[in-house]
Amino acid sequence: MQFRKIVVGLDFTEPSLAAARGVATFAPAAEIVLAHVIEEHHAPSIARSEPLTPLASLYPGITGALRGFANLIGGDRTRFEVLAGDAPTALAELADREEADLVCVGRGRRRRGSARFGATTAQRLLVRSRVPTIVVPVHLGVPSRILAAVDDRLGGDYVFETGCGLGASGEAWVDAIHIIESELHAPAGHGSRTAEPHGRHHQWSEWPASIDETDNGWMHERARKWVDARLDDVTVTTGRAASVIATGDAGEEIVRHARQSNTDLIVIGRGGDASHARAPSGALPLGSVTRLVLWAAPCSVLVLPLGSRNPDVQRSRSPRASEGVLQ
Repeated sequence: MQFRKIVVGLDFTEPSLAAARGVATFAPAAEIVLAHVIEEHHAPSIARSEPLTPLASLYPGITGALRGFANLIGGDRTRFEVLAGDAPTALAELADREEADLVCVGRGRRRRGSARFGATTAQRLLVRSRVPTIVVPVHLGVPSRILAAVDDRLGGDYVFETGCGLGASGEAWVDAIHIIESELHAPAGHGSRTAEPHGRHHQWSEWPASIDETDNGWMHERARKWVDARLDDVTVTTGRAASVIATGDAGEEIVRHARQSNTDLIVIGRGGDASHARAPSGALPLGSVTRLVLWAAPCSVLVLPLGSRNPDVQRSRSPRASEGVLQ
């Protein structure tokens, strides 16, 4: 799987610099647009009503630093923009204007807010944009282990396709994890995780070798068969895939498996919960599971829009982002 154009939020902090360097390696053929956003109260008045007004000529120091960094990571395929306004809004509108197919932001080691409802930059960006977004905590390169969080919601095949596509392009191992929520799982002593071959996949399950006819065994067996069937149906084939079935809180189990398996990249849908604590009017939904994974994951997280295989049809074009010309 390849990305054509990537918008990277760059504020010159170490996380953002590391994210930009990493995404240049992650997508070696993509055009990269580095975006530095001047906070609105620091920007000249001429730019306050139009966040996408080009400001490079007004900030020669920043422009020089951006030009030098652009040459360092990408040469001819990398350019930059200096914009004004609220960073998540400006990045979302720039990605829309540029018709980017990925937005990249860094995540610092010190996280603010709560796991479920904290208003992080990445979360604020995601409630404003349907462009796939990757959040990079420390470093990003070609992943060797990918965790695709899958469920049966509309458009969920996009997570299967993307996870397997990234795995096939980099010869990475892909775990397709499906979580059975705790309230749907009858209480029982199923805690051990076993593995056994299943076709071209490596099947994981969470029950002992001797499965009885309990509701728990039936539920796990159905879930495993469903995930295996979806892996067989994806258009990008890879022999390095596994079905993973877990029980409990979805966000916690995804993070737990990512830690235990040394996952490099989590691929997850944006979800459908619009209860973000500081969501603006008309905000796009962002599920609580995705918010928790963004906040707690030990690795990079790629958040995908759901509802279609083609993310381009998911883009929400704002009137402001469709006016003017970037230089």
